[in-house]
Amino acid sequence: MRRNEFENSTYNAQNTPPAAVYVQNSTSDASVNPYERTEVEDLNSGQTIVTDSDTVSNTQQQLNPLRRIFILEPPIFLLNFATSLSSVVFTNQLLYQSCKVTFGYTEAECEPMLGISNATINHDIENQVQPYVSRIILANSLVSSIIPAVLALFIGAWSDRFGRRPVLLISLTGIFLGYIVSFILAMVSAASPTNPWLYVIAQIPAAVTGSSCAVMIVCYCYIADVAPPQLKGLKMVLNDAAIGAGSVIGTLAGSALFAHTSMQVVFVVSAAAILLAFVYIYRVNEESLKVAHTTLGYKLCQFFSVSHVIDLVRTCVARRANYMRTFIWFSMIALIITNFTTSGEGNVFYLFLRAKFDVTVSQYSDYNSISDAIQIIGGIIAVIAFRKYLRLSIVSMAMLSLLSAVGESTVRAAAQQFWEMYLATALGFMSGIIAPMLLTILAFVTPTNETGKVFSVTTALQTITPLGASPLYTSVYDATLSSYPGMFNIISALLYLLSFVLVTVILIVSKRKQITVSPPIPPRL
Repeated sequence: MRRNEFENSTYNAQNTPPAAVYVQNSTSDASVNPYERTEVEDLNSGQTIVTDSDTVSNTQQQLNPLRRIFILEPPIFLLNFATSLSSVVFTNQLLYQSCKVTFGYTEAECEPMLGISNATINHDIENQVQPYVSRIILANSLVSSIIPAVLALFIGAWSDRFGRRPVLLISLTGIFLGYIVSFILAMVSAASPTNPWLYVIAQIPAAVTGSSCAVMIVCYCYIADVAPPQLKGLKMVLNDAAIGAGSVIGTLAGSALFAHTSMQVVFVVSAAAILLAFVYIYRVNEESLKVAHTTLGYKLCQFFSVSHVIDLVRTCVARRANYMRTFIWFSMIALIITNFTTSGEGNVFYLFLRAKFDVTVSQYSDYNSISDAIQIIGGIIAVIAFRKYLRLSIVSMAMLSLLSAVGESTVRAAAQQFWEMYLATALGFMSGIIAPMLLTILAFVTPTNETGKVFSVTTALQTITPLGASPLYTSVYDATLSSYPGMFNIISALLYLLSFVLVTVILIVSKRKQITVSPPIPPRL
């Protein structure tokens, strides 16, 4: 019995008939296409999901050569490259601009805020400006979280009916326009004093089109659509590796580009990267669903259909055999908690390094790039060594990665020298695969026809985590800045530990009840 057939007959909500069947293509010559596809018909919607297969060829739909190698890794890399390129240096721009415009200090006093030189930092000025900038960053986080979180409730179900590509292309368009607005504001601020709060406006185009939240929802759905069941875990890891690689290269390039050019150039390069991602998806990634051709007006009217939300609620609360509802929710909660810590740390971590160790943008870029590289390499090695050689399950891998994150946050909290931050990174070498492992569990215990809905709910809840994480981490950091600025790391360690407990419960219950909750372990090399 195939894995998808097994999950639909075993894991579906009680008294709910299986919703998907496999329909093989008419051709049988496996030599035509080495990266074959299988069509899966959704009996509820009447649509067909086109999935990659090792056994069934499809001469009617020839894949683009790049799609034979990648799924969505290149555009995801470009998206994270663009984000990382501008994120850190943008914080320095806000510090510098707030110092000059809002607090009225001189050019010489504010120049160290740019972080592109080893000029002596005036900590009295820094401690005055940082809380102000942290509130601007908090506002940016709220704007870029609230609207995408609402849209996320509709995106998954809508893309199930009308396709994945439209969501990807529209979201990238909004992100691109956001960088254009940021470029215009940077040009204006270079010519005359400009209130740094105006940069919040640049978050609006991305927010109203779903931002990266929509991209990631549909990205996971697309991978679930086209990846063979036995390769879903690997494809999730490769997608996460693309995220990490984009972050590493973007961070390194961002500090160097900012030091030798200006903030305007950084925004232009970020916009160009998003434009390349748009063109790639438009030219390379075909639609993974066979959807009926309807008018644009009809598609837009159907987007905010209340039935989408009703379907999401029914999917999440439906009773399921073999504790599957509990496993789904525990996996979702663990993902949400880990995203909560990431969102919260993102607002204050660079400010913490500046306050604690007086790091420059260049030093931070080096540290961040090395950290990302360790997580990428460490994650790939861990998957190969622990999964294939030590024969660990995906659930066990998730537990180890969460313990790795606990160790990393604990050492960060106790660090007194900057080199100890590198020690923390070494302990957290597996923390980069937390999300791929949890997503693989979630995709496995969720019926195929409900994956998009569950991913939508998960991503929607992850998107609103900054609403709680940003105020919490910002207030804790501001309150402890003068005494113990690393206090927020203790909060992160405790939250990672809570996620570890949830995944441990999944492992214990599944072992005792002999329930399969992760893909089979691949054969030894």
